[in-house]
Amino acid sequence: MSKLYMNPETGELLREPPFVKLYFKALSDHENLAGMESAAFIFLLSRMDSNNVSAVGKNQKLEFATKHKTTPQCVTNAFQKLKNKGLISIVSKGEYQINARIASRTSWEGVMKIIIRQEFSASGAAKFVEFINE
Repeated sequence: MSKLYMNPETGELLREPPFVKLYFKALSDHENLAGMESAAFIFLLSRMDSNNVSAVGKNQKLEFATKHKTTPQCVTNAFQKLKNKGLISIVSKGEYQINARIASRTSWEGVMKIIIRQEFSASGAAKFVEFINE
């Protein structure tokens, strides 16, 4: 299956595997991410280096804000909400580290099975995330 999505010689991703969009849609739902928060999170993921850090300068933030018809301050607010939910941490001005339990750069073989489950009962709602190495 990996040959469909990755060049075995270079490791280059040829196209996005279908489960990636499903994973981020489920993650957005699970974490109650609003539209801008979800878009900002995917933006940070797209810029992530091998240390799970995304560097976002003033120009990149403005470009992202313009593309999404919003302001750079709204983007900053979305980053802060992602931090408050534990999805990212702020390393320094313009540098954001993605929580490695949520996403990280890895080889195709390093991809885990992730189970996200919500349970509802009379005592309230509970969220469970399970990571399985296969």
